[in-house]
Amino acid sequence: MTSDRNIHKWGMLHQQFPQIPIIALTATADKITREDIIRQLHLVQPRTFISSFDRPNISLDVKRGFQAKRKIKRFWNLSIATEKKAESSTA
Repeated sequence: MTSDRNIHKWGMLHQQFPQIPIIALTATADKITREDIIRQLHLVQPRTFISSFDRPNISLDVKRGFQAKRKIKRFWNLSIATEKKAESSTA
């Protein structure tokens, strides 16, 4: 991922050599981010192409996660069990 500082450097380079074409590609930029990239690269009336990122072969399942106390307790129990198993295998 290119940082804002790097985008700014590319923009300065584009100002020095405006006759050289420049292209900016991003996979997931929203409208505000696209506008920021255009501003930082000092592009004047750039052509933009936006395509859907809908991928029917990719799915997302959202499940409720552990609450903090349950997560800590589970980690603690797992740590103790692992420690006991290590002790019994060395005895």
